[in-house]
Amino acid sequence: MPAPLPYRLSRQGPPPPDCHSRIIPITIEVDADTDYKPNAVVNCGPLIPDDATAATNPVIVVEVLSPGTKSVDTGAKLDGYFRVPSIASSGTIALDPPGIALDINEIYER
Repeated sequence: MPAPLPYRLSRQGPPPPDCHSRIIPITIEVDADTDYKPNAVVNCGPLIPDDATAATNPVIVVEVLSPGTKSVDTGAKLDGYFRVPSIASSGTIALDPPGIALDINEIYER
């Protein structure tokens, strides 16, 4: 099991200066017919304009799990995200009980 993400990031130093996080929903284009909207994205390169609809170079995606979305978020979406060449990591977060405690469930890497 990989080390927790905050530990790995602290060991690797600060993120590159051209990477930015987005919590506002933005699309990840997996292929011509498949788009997903993760709950958070780290995109590298030029800052994504507020009115943009798709991430241009996503490197990390995060999904907040709920009972109704868990199987899709950890199945088809996870597989789809790793078909995007720039995505290096995907994480899932569960709220347990909803809205009270935050639990980082899994970090998936290439």
